[in-house]
Amino acid sequence: MTTSNRTPFTVFCTGASYYGSQSLVDLYPRVAEAAELRLIAAESEEELIAALTEADAVVVRSGHFTRPVFAALPRLRGVAKWGVGVESIDVPGATAEGVIIANSPGNSIAVAEASFLLLLAVSKNLLVLVDSIRRGDWQPRFSTRGHEIYGKILGIIGLGRIGHHLARLAQGAGMTVVAYDPYVDREKAAGLGVEMLSLPELLKTADAVSIHAVLTPETYHLIGEEELALMKPTAWLINTARGPIVDQAALINALRVGTIAGAGLDVFEHEPVAADNPLLSMPNVICTPHALPRTWESTQRTTTMLQDAILAILEGRLPETCLNPTVQPRHQQHIRGADR
Repeated sequence: MTTSNRTPFTVFCTGASYYGSQSLVDLYPRVAEAAELRLIAAESEEELIAALTEADAVVVRSGHFTRPVFAALPRLRGVAKWGVGVESIDVPGATAEGVIIANSPGNSIAVAEASFLLLLAVSKNLLVLVDSIRRGDWQPRFSTRGHEIYGKILGIIGLGRIGHHLARLAQGAGMTVVAYDPYVDREKAAGLGVEMLSLPELLKTADAVSIHAVLTPETYHLIGEEELALMKPTAWLINTARGPIVDQAALINALRVGTIAGAGLDVFEHEPVAADNPLLSMPNVICTPHALPRTWESTQRTTTMLQDAILAILEGRLPETCLNPTVQPRHQQHIRGADR
C-alpha cells in the first residue's frame, strides 16, 4: 500500500498485518500531507534493510530494528514506535548511528484502568462467579467470598505515566500506594502520596503488586521464584506490562502451591499463549489476550502522539516522546530539543 503526494519525504509503516484494509491516509492524515506513506511486511534485519532504503522515517509496529539496520540506512532520520514498548528497537544502537527514537504512550490511562479492573476482578473471585452462573450453578453465592481492596496496600513496580494513573485510581478506592522505581526520586513520589520502597520491601509489604516496568535485559524475569516467595500468601499479582518480566514457570508454581493468592494477567511470557497453558485453567487467575487496554480513546491518543513524533522527526526537531534525547542526528549538527 502506497500513498503519493509528491512530497520530499517518504515514511514507511511496518507491520502490514496490523493495518488490514485500513487506509494509511485515513489513519495518519497529518503525516500524509507531509510525506508519501508506504506499508511493508518486512520483519528481519535483511528484509528491513532491503525495504527501507528510501525511508526518511518509519512507523514501527513490528520488526527488529538493530544497529546494523540503522547503519545500513543512511537516509533514515528516525523511527516512532506505535505504543510504549520499544524492546524490538536497539535504542543505544540508534543513538550511536544518529537516529532519533520516539514512542507514543497514548494508552497510559487505558492500561492503568485495565490493571485496576484485573485487581478488582481477581480480588472478588469474578471468574469463579461468572463461570458458575453460566453453568446454572447458584451455590457459589453462598460458598464464595472475595476481598475488599479498601484499606489494602498496592505496590506498583514502575512509577511512570501508567503507574501515576494507577496510583490515583487506587488511592481513590481507599488503598495505600507504595512503589519501586530506581529512576523516580522519593520527593516526586511523595508529591503523589506514594512511598518509595526497595523491591524486596515492596513485595513483602503489598497486598497487591502491579507491574508497569519496561522490558529490558535488567527487567527480564524481574519477578521470579525468590521474589514471589517474598509476597504475602494473600497477595495478588497483576501484569499488564510485558510477560517476560515475570518468570512464568515460577508464577505457575507459586499459584499452585499457594505462595500467592491469585493473579490478573493481560500479558504472557510467550505470545500468543498456548491453549494448554496452566494459567488459563486456574480458578484464581484471570487472563485476557494482551488486549484489555485497547480502547477507542487510547487508539486516538496514540495515533495523535505518533503523528506528532513523525512530523517532528521530519522537521528536524526532537519529539516530545523522544527516547534518546542525547542523540546527535546524522542529518544535522544541531537540533532543537522539545519542550519538556
